[in-house]
Amino acid sequence: MSSQHIIPKPLTTSRLCLRSLIFAICIIFSCFSFSCKKNVPLSELTLDQIAVESIQTPTKYRYGPCSGQLEITIATNIDKKTTLQTAYANYSVIEEGQRLIWHIFIPKWKENGRIYSPFVPLIDMTMDTDFRGTMGSSNVTFPLIQSLGKTISPKIRKKVESLKKELSLFNDSLPEEGITTGDSLFNKTLPPPPPGFKLEATDVSYTLTGEFIKDLDTYVVASLNERIPFTDMASGVQTFMVINGYVIFFKSQMELVKSESEITIYSPMGTPIAYSTISMIRKDK
Repeated sequence: MSSQHIIPKPLTTSRLCLRSLIFAICIIFSCFSFSCKKNVPLSELTLDQIAVESIQTPTKYRYGPCSGQLEITIATNIDKKTTLQTAYANYSVIEEGQRLIWHIFIPKWKENGRIYSPFVPLIDMTMDTDFRGTMGSSNVTFPLIQSLGKTISPKIRKKVESLKKELSLFNDSLPEEGITTGDSLFNKTLPPPPPGFKLEATDVSYTLTGEFIKDLDTYVVASLNERIPFTDMASGVQTFMVINGYVIFFKSQMELVKSESEITIYSPMGTPIAYSTISMIRKDK
C-alpha cells in the first residue's frame, strides 16, 4: 500500500466551505473602530518602517467620537483562483452622555474591478458602547437585500441572517485597567465554521506592541499571530489556519489609521490551500 498522504475530499473540494469560513472571518476582522484623524500619512507606510517603542508603564486606552470612511480590501485565493473585493464603509461615532453611538454603513463596493453603487446600502449597522467599546445594544440591517424582496434565494437569505448575527456580536472591548507591551489590547471572536468543521478556538487576541510618535501625534500598534487547529468532522482529520497582522490606532481616541492581516488555511501536510489578505485604510469622504 502506498504511504502517500491523501487529503480527505472535504478539504480539497469543498470550496464553498472554505470561502464561507474565510469571508466570515474577514468580515469580523473588518469590524474595528474607525479613524477620523485627517491628513494621516501612515497609510503609505509599512510596520517595518516605523520605530515602535514598548510600553513599560501601564496605560489605559479608550474610544472616542469620529467620522469618515474606511476602505476595506479583501483578496481571497482558493485553488489558485483569486477574488478581489473592496468595501467602502462610511461611519460616525458620537458621544451621548457616558455612551458612544456608532453608525456604520456600506454604500458601495467593488469586486474584481466592477463597482456596485446601489440606491440603498448593502449593510447598515448602529450600536451603542461605553468608552471601552463594551456593547449595549445593536441593530444590523441589509437594506439592499431587503429591497430585492422575493428575488433573493432562501440560501442567500440564510447566509445574510448568519452574517447579521455575527456582526451583532461585534465587541472589541479595551481593557478596564492599564496595560503594557505584550498584554492583550482586545480580542476578536471568530465566526462559527462551515457545517462539518470544528474550530479549536473561539477567539484570537491582538496584543499591545507599543507606541510611536509621528508629526507630534502618538499612535498605538497592536499585533496578532495565531495558529488555530480545526477538524474535518467527517474524516476526523485535523488541519490548521494561521492568522497574523497588525493594526495602528491614533492614540487619543483609539481611531484606526491602518490595518493589515492575512489568513492562511493549510492542508494536513502543511501545504497552503487557501488564503486571504485584508487591508483597511482610513480615507476622507
